[in-house]
Amino acid sequence: MTENLNPFAIAQAQLDMAAGILQLDPDMHAFLRQPMREFHFSIPVRMDDGHVQTFRAFRVQYNDARGPAKGGIRFHPDETIDTVRALAAWMTWKTAVSDVPLGGGKGGERASAQVAACFSQLAEQPSRNRTSIEHALSQSQQQVLELGQELGGIAGTTITGVVLPTRVEDSVHEQAIDEYCYVINVGDSRTYHMRADAEGHWMAESLTRITRDHSERQNAIDTGEM
Repeated sequence: MTENLNPFAIAQAQLDMAAGILQLDPDMHAFLRQPMREFHFSIPVRMDDGHVQTFRAFRVQYNDARGPAKGGIRFHPDETIDTVRALAAWMTWKTAVSDVPLGGGKGGERASAQVAACFSQLAEQPSRNRTSIEHALSQSQQQVLELGQELGGIAGTTITGVVLPTRVEDSVHEQAIDEYCYVINVGDSRTYHMRADAEGHWMAESLTRITRDHSERQNAIDTGEM
């Protein structure tokens, strides 16, 4: 028997547990259990065969008390409002715990989508190296700058990545070959480093952020305004 899980019910249960531990004010707890606002859309699209199919779309701005609601875009044929509510709620908790001055939302981000498209093209190439990655970064930056001009303001996103090198012995040619695994994440990303002890257990106290935020808040911290 397949269990039918409700993502938003899971998010609410997690909040209930945290509220109990924190002894959160009951009125605030009740307020945080529901999104502040939702938008529901019906979008008619003419398909290749000429018929018009209507798609349902949702935008949830869960909470903007700490700043503008942020969140990515999700496409899925079985998307539900409860999934979008849950993702927006989790974004709210994530930005609060990370001390990022933004609220939680789920919807479309054109800048992140453009950068993701550039790196999707990179992933399709038969081989990748430092030059091709730098080219994708340069191309992404130019497109985001142009998007900001188009919107009459500033557009931005965040991208982080790591390169994991390894040496593989080629028994056919009797030589060692350097191979690399590239992990790229687009959209409000940070990269952290954590060490393991001699027995292979992760040491939480060693968790260190190795990337720098490019944001107005970080600039204010660097200049001593915050």
